[in-house]
Amino acid sequence: MKGRIVPAVAEKVKEMSAGICEEAESRKNMLPKSQADIMVLLPTYFIAMEGDQLVGTCGLKIWSIGQGEIISLLTWEGFRGRGYATGLIEATIKKGRKLGLREFFVLAVSPDFFRRFGFASVDYRVFPVKLWSDCAHCKRNAAGPGDKECKKTMLHLSLR
Repeated sequence: MKGRIVPAVAEKVKEMSAGICEEAESRKNMLPKSQADIMVLLPTYFIAMEGDQLVGTCGLKIWSIGQGEIISLLTWEGFRGRGYATGLIEATIKKGRKLGLREFFVLAVSPDFFRRFGFASVDYRVFPVKLWSDCAHCKRNAAGPGDKECKKTMLHLSLR
């Protein structure tokens, strides 16, 4: 990785939102995030920078005491395979641990990537609040994980 992973800042939110929304629209593999969505969780977001260029993002959404979700993991096209996603995940988990989180989950299209960090597949019904709040808004399907159109796997990491 030639660049660096740093906490997200307000001046990058517009660009973060544009990248996430473009990925959500073109590949339909993640939920779009408005600038307002990102601003609410900005203290839990990290960005990957190569020079002055934003090349990736990842955030953390806290669902309950001790439990958070890895969200909006994205490395921009042309910068994939350089270690940015790994750096973003490591920074996000470290931040979560500092906040007192001991469990993390993610709904992923690339489950093997997350297994490298110790995540294991779990039944999507383990996190019903996630399904009710986010999966209902997915353009790929209306039923959430488990529906034949959903291409994601629910994974869980416990650091207890």
